[in-house]
Amino acid sequence: MSTAAIMRIPVISNIALLSEKVRAALAALPSSAIENLRIEIVPVSTSALTGPDAVDVATLELLRDAQVILGDPKHVLPALPYALNVKWVQSTFAGVEAVLTQPRRDFTLTRAGGIMGLHMAQYVLGWVISKERKFHLAPLHQANHEFRSHDMRYRHYHDVTVGILGLGDIGSSIASLVSTAGFRVIGLKRSSSQPATTVPTTTDLHELLAQVDYVVNVLPSTIDTRDLLSRDTFQACHIKKPCFINVGRGDVVDEASLVTALDQGWLSSAVLDVFAIEPLPHESALWSHKHVTITPHVAALSMPEDVAGVFARNLSHFHASTPLEYVFQWSRGY
Repeated sequence: MSTAAIMRIPVISNIALLSEKVRAALAALPSSAIENLRIEIVPVSTSALTGPDAVDVATLELLRDAQVILGDPKHVLPALPYALNVKWVQSTFAGVEAVLTQPRRDFTLTRAGGIMGLHMAQYVLGWVISKERKFHLAPLHQANHEFRSHDMRYRHYHDVTVGILGLGDIGSSIASLVSTAGFRVIGLKRSSSQPATTVPTTTDLHELLAQVDYVVNVLPSTIDTRDLLSRDTFQACHIKKPCFINVGRGDVVDEASLVTALDQGWLSSAVLDVFAIEPLPHESALWSHKHVTITPHVAALSMPEDVAGVFARNLSHFHASTPLEYVFQWSRGY
């Protein structure tokens, strides 16, 4: 009988119970998935790599020998200089921008894909319904003991169009749920050569902005998308004056242009969950703008059991030398 090889995997994350959920997910895999391999999941304190004290010898050895690392991008970043033999890093988040700030490209980077879509979709649909049904008026009327049904009249859902910028995994999930709720949906895709979708699409951003009641940004941060939504772009919204919902990346939007669009009435309102700088600086004009609602990057949280499932499947692929899922393309930036 051959002796099982030992693979020690550092888990560098602030997600509660992640290591425990990973162990459970690995235990649930068929024995053939990681045959002749004994996995040791080793939690690494995020402060151990960034604190004032030197990294301890045990952690240095763990990182030096690791072929695989699971972690939050910003916490994996300080570990990479020590991880000389790493072949694959699995992110706990869908976004991996923090890892891109360092020069190494000699390992495979995978996103926590396939698990954020429904979370994001619920967030977006919740805001669309809340605004259409004017739920914000209910506590005001109640406080004044006013039974004012006229103020809470709403449009038929068939007459409301939601535009989605980006029809990847997350954007498609949003489109599906919003469509199921009865609203019309149109999506923006990069080119007509992209795979067909179940919702109407266009490659013309200005065409989309001119016909929607809600604009939902799900675009990643790339050289092609940064500041894509700026003054000239927002002017195309003046026809229907949509609500802008951002759950993609903050730097896709030029903040000053967004404020101008709201002040000029090109946009009726904005719901913002992501920002170019986070936390959003105290002096930002967005905090006090009467037409802006801010949430602190909570549209989709990385749940430990979901992340563990993605990692366990990918680990079985890694062990079998088969293609990993949700691989980040260094050359494309997403």
